[in-house]
Amino acid sequence: MRAMQEIGISTSNLTGEIPPALFTSWPELISFQVQNNSITGKIPPELAKARKLNFLYLFSNNLTGSIPAELGELENMKEMDLSSNSLTGLIPTSIGNLKQLTRLALFFNGLTSKIPPEIGNMTALQILDVNTNHLEGELPDCWWNLQFMDLSHNDFSGEIPAVKTSYNCTLESVHLASNGFTGNFPSALEGCTSLDTLDIGNNKFFGGIPPWIGQSIPSLKILSLRSNNLTGEIPSDLLKLSQLQLLDMANNGLTGSIPRAFANLSSMKNPKIISMDQSLRGSIYQDSIYITWKGQEKFIQKNNSANDRYRFVGQLIVSMHP
Repeated sequence: MRAMQEIGISTSNLTGEIPPALFTSWPELISFQVQNNSITGKIPPELAKARKLNFLYLFSNNLTGSIPAELGELENMKEMDLSSNSLTGLIPTSIGNLKQLTRLALFFNGLTSKIPPEIGNMTALQILDVNTNHLEGELPDCWWNLQFMDLSHNDFSGEIPAVKTSYNCTLESVHLASNGFTGNFPSALEGCTSLDTLDIGNNKFFGGIPPWIGQSIPSLKILSLRSNNLTGEIPSDLLKLSQLQLLDMANNGLTGSIPRAFANLSSMKNPKIISMDQSLRGSIYQDSIYITWKGQEKFIQKNNSANDRYRFVGQLIVSMHP
């Protein structure tokens, strides 16, 4: 059995704990996928014995305890998904040793404290999803090197820091909603020209909506600024967002009138012309957003695979009021 390389027992009725002996017995293991079960107990530190492990999927179980620091020894790891469990404690600093990791999903847990700065050492990381935890502190320094970042529904605070003028932002989707971020609209996003989703709703941003959004981020399809402290008029430059499908600016202090030329936004007229063939560099990942529409919370989702579209196509929204 020492030649065992892949274990996949997902979406079954597995219960009990993960046997630590599995990983000492199978040193050649490359993939361990037991997601969507009812597995309990803690993540065994012995996982680190499977040094060749590339894919670790433990999501949607009933795991408890903390993330073992020993997982930082899995230097060949490419994707790690521990989401939708009941994990608590800190994100271990050792996770910064995973230089080949492209996707880290820790959402829907009870993790606390700050994102360790060592995460900036993960130069291959493309997808960071830690939404719906109890994480705090400021935005991690590595954010502009990612392609997908979801920090929503946490306790992050502070201003979005400015970045050096020579940085190369690769972000395509940013979710910062429902935190305590403050300051003016983040100017650092001006360099993120590939963004198609930007959700900074339910924070404490203030000041005006910058006109450069229409010029610098032409590929935006979702723009949610809901429930902040934004003031001033709606800039007419937003009309340059020819691919925009959802615009939510409700619950702010905006003044003036809705620009009449909004009626000319072509994607609002004919949403089906927008094809989502620009995936996250070949990754398949669920991009989604919650919106409030007519007093009800709606969930819309995009599957980032070739030729896929947002699932809310045909129900486009411009929301200025609650």
